[in-house]
Amino acid sequence: MRTIALAAKTPQEWGKTGENNATALTLNVSTELALWPDGEPQATYYRPDGVVYPIICSISGNTVSVPLTSTETTTAGRAQIEIQWIDTGVVAKSATFSGNIVQSLSEPGDVPAAPGQAWLDAVTAVGVAAGAAKTGAETAKADALLAQGAAEDARDLAQGYAAEMDTAIAEAIAPVTSQLAEKTCHGIASGLSVTAQEEQDMTVQVESGVAYAPDGTRHELEDTTIEVEDA
Repeated sequence: MRTIALAAKTPQEWGKTGENNATALTLNVSTELALWPDGEPQATYYRPDGVVYPIICSISGNTVSVPLTSTETTTAGRAQIEIQWIDTGVVAKSATFSGNIVQSLSEPGDVPAAPGQAWLDAVTAVGVAAGAAKTGAETAKADALLAQGAAEDARDLAQGYAAEMDTAIAEAIAPVTSQLAEKTCHGIASGLSVTAQEEQDMTVQVESGVAYAPDGTRHELEDTTIEVEDA
């Protein structure tokens, strides 16, 4: 244990935070022993955080010794100590001595990596990130090509459906369109041409066809032969 003889002129350095029984503060009490030989020492400590309390001290010969434990060094800053000499009906006090408790380093953590390792790790991380970005870009490109192919297939299918729909509609409305065209007036709509027989007789050949009466009634006639008197 190191010893520090208390001096009242300037603050001393008494140790660092966290130290325990590493330092003992000493004070010569020859004068007090001569005046009050039956007296005993008592120490009062002022901690940097403002707590004041008595601490253990001992005397050997004419020297009082006060060890500083981790309780006294728990806080960094300016500390103070005072030695009292107590005899029957007597309380004598020494000067107030000041000392600094210096802040120590924090508890050690993991051993840091070698200087070159940090650079290597950074370069490796960049390479990994670049590789991931490249893979992501290639995947996105492949997905885009698949999506384009699917879109083209859907377009071709839709065009096929549209063509089939157009054909079906045309076939469905063709009869109606024909009838509407035929019904725009009465009379012969189609066919029904009359021709003479190759061998002359009293009949004519009538071609099949369609005709509408004035009331809109539709009449359809197949190829037939009609006698002239009937015609």
